Amino acid sequence: MRPGDPATTMNVLHRQDLLDRVGGDTELADELLELFRDEMVELRDRVIEAVARGDASELAASAHGLKGSSANVGAVGIQAVAHELEQAGRSRSLEGAGAACERLDLAIAALLEELGERVA
Repeated sequence: MRPGDPATTMNVLHRQDLLDRVGGDTELADELLELFRDEMVELRDRVIEAVARGDASELAASAHGLKGSSANVGAVGIQAVAHELEQAGRSRSLEGAGAACERLDLAIAALLEELGERVA
């Protein structure tokens, strides 16, 4: 996922997947998105710090948490980058992790923009 790619601009949030998971309850879906928004910032910071320290184990763990959380709410753009970062940590190959962190920030910004329209 790179700036300008269709994955960056189109696959931000699969809201219908989330609604399916919560039985169509839009209030619950919005609450889950709000919780994710708060948790996402903490997990993002842990990922960035792990990359800065060169801590592959922490990167794998933090990215795994972010991947799972984003999958639960249908935030597929973040999920894809988190998966990439998790694999980098697991393989202890952090060479491209800095660029992936930039893509993570783009995916987060896109989601926050999307949520600004949906979540108070």
